[in-house]
Amino acid sequence: MAVPNARAGPFESVEDSPFLRAQINAMEKEVDELRDKTLKLAKDCGKYRDGLEDAYARELNFSESLKGFYGSLEDAFACEVGGAVIERFTTAVQEIADARAALLTHVERDLCGALHRLATTELDDARDARKRFDKALNNYERSRARFMSLTRDAKPESLKAAEEDVKATRRAFETDRFHLMAQLHKVTSRKKVEFKRRLAGAMHAHLRFFDVGHDTLRELEPFSEEVLRRCDEDEREAASEATQLATAMAEYHARVTRETGAEAPSHADAFSMTSDRSRVMAAVMRDAVDANANACASEAAAVEGQMIAGSVGRRGSSLDGTRNVIINARHRRGDSREGGFELLGGDDDDDGGDDDDD
Repeated sequence: MAVPNARAGPFESVEDSPFLRAQINAMEKEVDELRDKTLKLAKDCGKYRDGLEDAYARELNFSESLKGFYGSLEDAFACEVGGAVIERFTTAVQEIADARAALLTHVERDLCGALHRLATTELDDARDARKRFDKALNNYERSRARFMSLTRDAKPESLKAAEEDVKATRRAFETDRFHLMAQLHKVTSRKKVEFKRRLAGAMHAHLRFFDVGHDTLRELEPFSEEVLRRCDEDEREAASEATQLATAMAEYHARVTRETGAEAPSHADAFSMTSDRSRVMAAVMRDAVDANANACASEAAAVEGQMIAGSVGRRGSSLDGTRNVIINARHRRGDSREGGFELLGGDDDDDGGDDDDD
């Protein structure tokens, strides 16, 4: 009974034919190409897994470094730097590291491991099936060649044995051919599903990782904002204290400048000014110097006053002499400028006395 020529999955027919052989060969080439690409992808996924492992190790090291920084919460240093605050941040880093460890496990098991198995095991099954098919094909062709080489005068036992051998090798050939076709179909179907499924699972694992990180940091957000607000207040307080310190230093400097003077120290001030006794002695000596300077200034003012008084007296004597000379000249010349004499002489008694004498 003839086998119906119906399409079977990716194959046009299951009946052996040159077209089927060509299709099998083409699918085998695709399998070889898929194996190479899968191996490369598995290698790159391994590098990505190594990156996740390094990040996980760095997060653990960072959390341990934070713990080592503030030490015990009971220490004074931990209280000064905010050990309790840092510990809460450290806990968040550890939670994120644990989530990354879960992601690392998923990528290693369900992505890298699955791709490596696909490239080295399942795709190799198709190669092994091809080897078995080639061997069964050779056996079948040899048995057919032996059967066709028999002549009519061959013994019936030889004909029957050759016919049974052809049937057995054909059954083995068909079995191995179907097995090869099944493996090729399996690879084709896995190629359509396996990579998308593994990558989708990896993305879901990444989603869980980022969800843990987001939830952890979201819960920490109010606390972080409060810490930042308090840090701003501490900075403003520190700035105010710095201003107070600068003012106090400036006042101290001004007081010391008033006490010691801005000039270079004299011979009397050459000794050390560090002790209270030295500063008192220096102040007494400066007072003595100031008193001497004031006395000298007073004496100079008195002398200047005397000189001004003497000059005024001399100026008055000179005016009297001039007056007498003018009066005498008037009498001699007979000048009629009496008004001038009145202005210069002053009163009528003196003029009268002068007239009587004349």
